[in-house]
Amino acid sequence: MGLGAAAPAGKGRRGALPASTATREQVLIPAAERAGLGRIGWHTLRHTYATVLEQMGARMKVAQELLRHADIQTTMNIYTGAMEKDKREAANRV
Repeated sequence: MGLGAAAPAGKGRRGALPASTATREQVLIPAAERAGLGRIGWHTLRHTYATVLEQMGARMKVAQELLRHADIQTTMNIYTGAMEKDKREAANRV
């Protein structure tokens, strides 16, 4: 490939995968599969990380800053989710 020639779609200059894709394929997916999570991507990892932070009692502001969200509403409304166990416990307390 000469100077100025376009790289094939989805590939870097020398035919290599972009760093984020290579890291996902070589690090994230194998680790997730070993943990029994299957083939997950970065977005799923971020959602899971936010939900686990919440479950462990981290303040929402801490989660927002760790996830580098400009608006805490993004963290609260999109990146965290109520876990079934927590919903059952809350319903049983009523």
